[in-house]
Amino acid sequence: MLQPADGKVGTRELFAIFLISIGIKLSDGTPMLLLEAGKNASWVLPLVAGGIILVPTFLILSLLKKYKSKNLVDIVFIVTGKYIGFIICLVILFAIIFANALNQRTTVNIISTMFFPTTPIFIIFLLLIGSSFAVARVGLEAVGRTAWIVLPYIKIVLFLLFLLIINEIHFDFLFPIAGPGLDVLLKESFSYHTIFFEFILIALFFPWVRDHKSYKTATLLAIGFIVLEMTITMAYFVMMFDYPQVAHIAYPFQQLTKMLEVGTIVTSYEGFFLAFWIMAAVVRFSIYLLLSAFIVTSMFQLKDYKPILLPLACLTLLVGLIPENQTETTFWMRDVFLLQLSWYFVTMLPVLIWIANKVKERFNG
Repeated sequence: MLQPADGKVGTRELFAIFLISIGIKLSDGTPMLLLEAGKNASWVLPLVAGGIILVPTFLILSLLKKYKSKNLVDIVFIVTGKYIGFIICLVILFAIIFANALNQRTTVNIISTMFFPTTPIFIIFLLLIGSSFAVARVGLEAVGRTAWIVLPYIKIVLFLLFLLIINEIHFDFLFPIAGPGLDVLLKESFSYHTIFFEFILIALFFPWVRDHKSYKTATLLAIGFIVLEMTITMAYFVMMFDYPQVAHIAYPFQQLTKMLEVGTIVTSYEGFFLAFWIMAAVVRFSIYLLLSAFIVTSMFQLKDYKPILLPLACLTLLVGLIPENQTETTFWMRDVFLLQLSWYFVTMLPVLIWIANKVKERFNG
């Protein structure tokens, strides 16, 4: 039964937002980074990283409960003050814009390389960012409901893919289970726990979630589901292609879909999957646009975020067109600038704010 439109999202819509914004990373360049880090045991990394991200997630849940109707930016300003808070939020804003541009460029590269090689990059990018802007323009509630509608189809397609290739996988490719060693896996899991940074950033949407219980339930359910999904998918990549061969495949998920043929009606599974994948990508990037718009709105106390969406979309397009090399540059930028620098800051932010809040409470009596 649909809830009456009140501009807010409930548990299922927020759950869908989490699953689409994080789960779709399995189809971009993220698996390549995990495979390089964890070798044949790369499937272990999401498991351990999921446990690590629980710490800042529980801290942000605690802070949201304490400050009730405030979002992440509001809490940062309350705890750290006007000037430090502004700098922190500015860093987060730049990171989100850069991440959105880089991730959209990666998606454009995949579409161009594997589906439409003769279509100019600029045209594909323009269509993608235009669609994301149009979806973001209708608001968070509509984005959440769209995500909830699209989600079952995406997961059914993924389940069918795994089911249809189950006879092609080799379980022995997973051995040795510890891969490069337990110490390496623990180190790399901590390094790449930042793939789950959305569990922190989506706290920006908290005032537009119906209540704290809905937010907490959706968050914890999403962590469990996404960790399980990523673990299984990374294991499938290894069992299908074997290591080290799989480490040389830029987009293993798309390669998986290209290898599967489904009867005579649907001769290419990649074409069948493409429509659902693009829908999920548009929803994901509309969420990133909303995140950046909500940060600006909260930082400058603006009444409406919608006028900011178009300038942010144009800025995303301009930044995304900068990388010259279509694969190596974007992988390097994602690994070094985002996962290793910017998102470390974001995932550690709840810990720092929580400590600062406790110190502030003690000094204030």
